[in-house]
Amino acid sequence: MDESLSDISRISIDTLTDWHRIKANFAKAVFEQFDQRVRQSGLESERSSLMPHVQQFIDATFEKMKPNIRINGKRFEELKDDDDGREIEPFDEALDRETWSLYNQRLQWDVELATKRRTRPREIVNLLDNLFKAQEAASEELDELVDENEERIDNTMPDDATLAEASDTFSQTVQTQHERIKRLHEVEREVKGLKA
Repeated sequence: MDESLSDISRISIDTLTDWHRIKANFAKAVFEQFDQRVRQSGLESERSSLMPHVQQFIDATFEKMKPNIRINGKRFEELKDDDDGREIEPFDEALDRETWSLYNQRLQWDVELATKRRTRPREIVNLLDNLFKAQEAASEELDELVDENEERIDNTMPDDATLAEASDTFSQTVQTQHERIKRLHEVEREVKGLKA
């Protein structure tokens, strides 16, 4: 895929026929300039000996261009000679740009995810440490408040009237509960007697 990333900067040409037309137009322009310079210099007799050098210049120029060319979305090096005659669906540049945009977005997400995988655990540990320290501090404050409140408790005994009233209530409750248990035993015996 890294090789394909370099294709982004390549010059896009629709068909191989267009490539040949560009090459022919370039060669025609170079030969016209060559002929004009030869006439101006008065070297018409040397023209035939210089023509192979001009053709070599044109060929070298186009050979150097090949690594920078895409024809119908394919790198020039990947094209075969028989591709010129075949009917090929045109390359969709907008789709290609969208694909690369999504690819780059995915790379950004991967980087962000990797970064979070490295940093989040440390952040969580720090957060938990802070929470435990805050909980410990709050617990110590609560213990101090409890200690202060225990010192303030009035340790005096209740007066005799209060104790007598509590004792009377307790004895009445005990007597009531004792009577209820007796009645429960009597009812149990009667129910057993009815079943038999």
